[in-house]
Amino acid sequence: MWIVLPLKALNPVKSRLASVLSPDQRSCLMRAMIEDVLAALRACPQVEGILMVSRDPNVPALAADYGADVLNIEKDEDLNSAVKAASDYLLEKGIERALILHGDIPLARPSDLSRLIEEGAENDLTLLACHRGQGTNVMLTSLPAEIPFLYGKGSYQQHLRAARLLGIDIRSIDIPEMALDVNSADDLADLCRYYLDTRAGIEVILISMWPVLACCTIRPKFWMKR
Repeated sequence: MWIVLPLKALNPVKSRLASVLSPDQRSCLMRAMIEDVLAALRACPQVEGILMVSRDPNVPALAADYGADVLNIEKDEDLNSAVKAASDYLLEKGIERALILHGDIPLARPSDLSRLIEEGAENDLTLLACHRGQGTNVMLTSLPAEIPFLYGKGSYQQHLRAARLLGIDIRSIDIPEMALDVNSADDLADLCRYYLDTRAGIEVILISMWPVLACCTIRPKFWMKR
């Protein structure tokens, strides 16, 4: 299975965390999350290759560390255009299926990736929603994709609707760890609450997140014990 990993930039990034993290802290956290995802992908036996899609000049060096390829998009494409360019690139190479996921799901595990790939093998389209049920964290699709890429607000429901309108064989999979995409202070608290063994979880502690966690709606377990 080939993986498409679109990355808009390593810096600036995660603007929704700007109220609690500095630009440098957000950049470090994003890189840690991407490395968690890449490490899980490299350890998954079903993964044949990884295609990172970005125009960020720092991405090729990161890709080289994990044996990934890079598709350098020359202009500032939106997410849908970037994923479409990657899909076309793989299709030209004779690749018939691809798994599209994002760099901000640091709890991805090789076993979860294997399960997703295996369970989605018989379907034209497999989706995994974010933990809020709005965004599309993972898409496993045949190539060329039978529906347009509709990433953005409410993309999960939009992808489902498009597939149903076309009568496409679709499957939705629930893997809680892969549903957590980190975009808010509460998401950071969730990350720390259960998973300090990830690069991203450690990064949250290293960048002195105590003031941030104090403002979160959800308190991590280790905070409650203090």
